Amino acid sequence: MIDERVKRWIIKAMEDYKTIENEFKLSEEEIVPSAVCFHAQQFVEKILKAYLTLKGKDFGKTHNLEFLLKLCSEEDKDFEKLNVGDLTFYAVDIRYPDEFYTPSLEEAKEAFENGADEIDMVINIGAMLSGNIDYVYEEIKSIVDVAKEYSNKIVKVIIETSELDNEKKIEACKIAAAAGADYVKTSTGFSKSGAKYEDILLMRKAVGSKVKIKASGGIRTFEDALLMIQAGASRIGTSNGVAIVGGE
Repeated sequence: MIDERVKRWIIKAMEDYKTIENEFKLSEEEIVPSAVCFHAQQFVEKILKAYLTLKGKDFGKTHNLEFLLKLCSEEDKDFEKLNVGDLTFYAVDIRYPDEFYTPSLEEAKEAFENGADEIDMVINIGAMLSGNIDYVYEEIKSIVDVAKEYSNKIVKVIIETSELDNEKKIEACKIAAAAGADYVKTSTGFSKSGAKYEDILLMRKAVGSKVKIKASGGIRTFEDALLMIQAGASRIGTSNGVAIVGGE
């Protein structure tokens, strides 16, 4: 007789699996890759926890798939063949419930403790536009300081370029750099527009070579991505990754 707790884990896992199946029934334009990855992470996590529950092994409260796989491998070496650790990030990826969201220190700590290697935060646009530079700086630095406590995890600061004029874009980038951010990023994808070639040039000039740039939003083709890289972007954020890598 299978333990009821094992059954519950499996039932919950299959709910995530069905969600993924439904997502893939959508057109390429309608699919949300981060949502698919999130439910894929949840599916794997719950299946692993079902197995560990079946074996009577304690796994505590964790989303870390590599840790769960290690525990499973102690019971069956075949688990070592699985490579799903990268999905851990999607369990704790800090999302944007409103337009200009910044994680609390507690959320940042929880994310890192649960296996996240990076955190995206949105610069406080209201404070930026009103000239409250000290507030903007301190808010970024507080998250950066938490990241340093966890073996120098990465902090990406989204400046939301569509909301700022060129002068403020430069200022925002310099503040993020001074506060110790690893990246400045163009957009959340929820504002008026995404990455633009001119903005990447401006951002690169503002931060120099010390801070990396992520171009995100509206990048749909190989040519779009190449243009951003030529302008100075170190990373590309896009939902069309497969097509772009294929040269489309």
